[in-house]
Amino acid sequence: MAEALREFRPLYAVPPGETLQEFLDERDMSQSELARRMGRPFKTINEIINGKAAIMPETAIQLERVLGVPANFWTNLERQYREDQARVREVEVLERDSGWIELFPLRDLKRTGHLPDTRDKATLHHYLLRFLGVASKGAWEKVWTASEPLATFRQSPKLAASWESTVAWIRAGVLEASRVDARPFDKNRFLTFVRSARSMTRQDPEEFAGPLVTASRDCGVVVLFLRPFQGVRASGATHWTNPSRAVIQLSNRYKTDDHFWFSFFHEAAHVCLHGHKDVFIEEEDVRSATEQREREANEFASELLIPQDEWEEFKAGHPSTNTAVVQFAARMGVSPGIVVGRLQQERVWPRTQGNGLRRRFDLSEGLE
Repeated sequence: MAEALREFRPLYAVPPGETLQEFLDERDMSQSELARRMGRPFKTINEIINGKAAIMPETAIQLERVLGVPANFWTNLERQYREDQARVREVEVLERDSGWIELFPLRDLKRTGHLPDTRDKATLHHYLLRFLGVASKGAWEKVWTASEPLATFRQSPKLAASWESTVAWIRAGVLEASRVDARPFDKNRFLTFVRSARSMTRQDPEEFAGPLVTASRDCGVVVLFLRPFQGVRASGATHWTNPSRAVIQLSNRYKTDDHFWFSFFHEAAHVCLHGHKDVFIEEEDVRSATEQREREANEFASELLIPQDEWEEFKAGHPSTNTAVVQFAARMGVSPGIVVGRLQQERVWPRTQGNGLRRRFDLSEGLE
């Protein structure tokens, strides 16, 4: 991140009166003399020096005239003092709720530069709230865990996903996408590109990664490769930074070509078929509330990669060899790994068969 993340915790709050007393000592001027020269009551000057009264703009101008020190010097001291006072009080609140931040993937957020590399709980809590775009834990609960959830997603029945980690992963994508230039979303143009992208499945990552990202941005869709945070079970997610910009966020969690490409086309379906108000997070099982949209996205991806009639004809031949898969994949213009993945998914082949045809890669390592 461009901005350096500094320690949030102030050591103490220094009242401007301490600095004012130093100026008086240098000039061998008493508080009474300053009060007389300013035309102010002694009590007012004494309260300012003892931090009981604020230096108002009118007072700052009077101090400039009497001491020759610019008025903005005094007003800045006062502003900094009030801010430090607030931060000192806030540290107490942040420390009291510090256990909450342990629910988040702090190590991943430090790795990606969203949190400073410190163990100070108040500082981590402060920057976590900034990262999430909320002012407090209570605001987080209202914004991110409201009755209408942030996201509709598929939840793995085998591995429990962390809601906090999932939200943090999505939020990291939102912030990264906001820094990317892209054209306004053009649904027809993106659909045309998506249909042509199936040929990319036969390419190596070095060949397809750049063109996939560039062509998508030209259609108003930002494609991000983000390594999943600890506790995230998502293969992909779809969200919108605004009505004119969609984001497809891919974790490449399984690091195989069949999972990667199915996730991309599944999320592309959400972009093209569904509204921009929801966030879709692809995991492994379907929640009933979103079953229809997830089914539509699955059907879109499956049909685009291998048309159903072609697939049924291929299965009817009882394919049992890698050679049969390679020949069918070449005829369909897709990667052999995609065919193997579908055979395994439909339990035509066991999970152990054909894995040598699945290409393995990790885009998040080089393109995060």
